[in-house]
Amino acid sequence: MLTTFIAILCPVFQIYAWLMFVRIMHELARCTVARLGGLVPNVIYIGVGKPVLRHPLGDTEVVWSMVPFSSRTELLFRPDRPRFVTHVLATLAGIATDFLLLWMLSMLHAEYELSASSHQFKTSPWELASSFHLIVAVTNLLPIGSIPHPGQGVPASNTDGQWLLALWQWRKNGGGQKTLQAYCESIQRYDPGFRWEDALAATDLSPARRRLQRKSDLALMEQRFDDAYRWTQQLLDEQAFAPGERALILDCLASVPVFHEAPAQVGRALAFAREAHTLFPESATVQGTLGSLLVLAGRSGEGLPMLEPLTREGNAPMDRIIAAAFMALGHHHLADPLESRYWLTVAREHLAAAETSGPNPSARHLLERTARTVDPAGPPPQPAQS
Repeated sequence: MLTTFIAILCPVFQIYAWLMFVRIMHELARCTVARLGGLVPNVIYIGVGKPVLRHPLGDTEVVWSMVPFSSRTELLFRPDRPRFVTHVLATLAGIATDFLLLWMLSMLHAEYELSASSHQFKTSPWELASSFHLIVAVTNLLPIGSIPHPGQGVPASNTDGQWLLALWQWRKNGGGQKTLQAYCESIQRYDPGFRWEDALAATDLSPARRRLQRKSDLALMEQRFDDAYRWTQQLLDEQAFAPGERALILDCLASVPVFHEAPAQVGRALAFAREAHTLFPESATVQGTLGSLLVLAGRSGEGLPMLEPLTREGNAPMDRIIAAAFMALGHHHLADPLESRYWLTVAREHLAAAETSGPNPSARHLLERTARTVDPAGPPPQPAQS
C-alpha cells in the first residue's frame, strides 16, 4: 500500500513542481526584459492565495504562495518615464515563456510515451502537467479581472491579457501625462505651487523605502492602523519629501479616524494633522481634517469654526461633505439637535451633488456613520443662519 501511495504522490509532486517552475520562469522572463528596458521590479508574486513566505532579492521583494496557477510582477512606475513599450514587451516575454515551456513539456511527454511499457501508469504525469499548463497559459491570455493602473497595485485576479488591455486603454487616454497631472493636482491641494520637478516621493525613493511605503499602504487598506502609522513614521523619518508630498502623507494618516471608526487613533492622528497644518495652514483639505479630528476629540468649540467656512461654495466637493458631516457631529456633541440635523441635511445635499458624476463610497459611509450618531427624526428644520 505504501508503494502505491508513493507511486501516486510522485506524479502529483511532479505536476506541482512543474507548474511552480513555469511561474518562476514566466516572471524571470518578464523581469529580465523589464530591467533591460529600464523598469525595476518592485514586488514579484509567485502563486496565488495567502502568502507563505516573503524575502528580498536584491532590490526586489519576492512573495510566495502555495497555488501555482498565476503570478505577477509589480514594476516601479514613474509617470514622467512611463516606458509603455517596455511594459508591453515584458508582458509578452512572460507569455512567450509559457508557450516555450509548454513545447518543452510536450517533448518530455513524447519521451515518456517511448518508454510507457516500463511505467505503472498509462497516463503520463507530463501529460497531466501539460493539460494544467495549457489551461493556465490560455486563461492568462484572457482579459479577466478589473483593469489595473500602471503604478498602482495590480489586482491578484489580473491576467496578462487584461494587463495588455489596460496598458492600451491607459495609453489611449493620455498615459503618463495624465497620471503626472493627477499626481500634481493631488499635491496642489496642499501646496498650490507644487510642480513635478519638486517631486521626491515619486522619483527618489530607494527600493527598500518603496517596500516600506507599500507595506504601509497595504496596512491602511487592511485597517491595521498601528502598523501603518509605525511604518509611515519610519518612512517620514528616513526620507526627505517635498513639503507638499509630506503634507499629503500626513493628511492621509490623520484621516484614518475621519473615515473609519478608530477612536484609539484620534490622538496620533491629531499630531499628524497639526504637523500638516503647520506646513500649509491655508490648505482647505488640512483644515477640514484638523477640524474634524478636534470634533472627534471632544473639542467642538475649536473644530467648528475651522469647518464652517469649508461648507461654502468654492471648496472641493469632498471638503464640503466632510466639513458639513462633522459640523453635524460637533453640534450633536454640544447638545444642539436643530443645528446637528440641519448640517446633516447639508452634508447629504453636498453628497447628492457630488455623486452626479459618480459614486463616492467613502463619503457615503461617513454620512451613514454620522447619521447613526446624530439620528435625525423627521424632516430636518432650517434654522436661521447668522
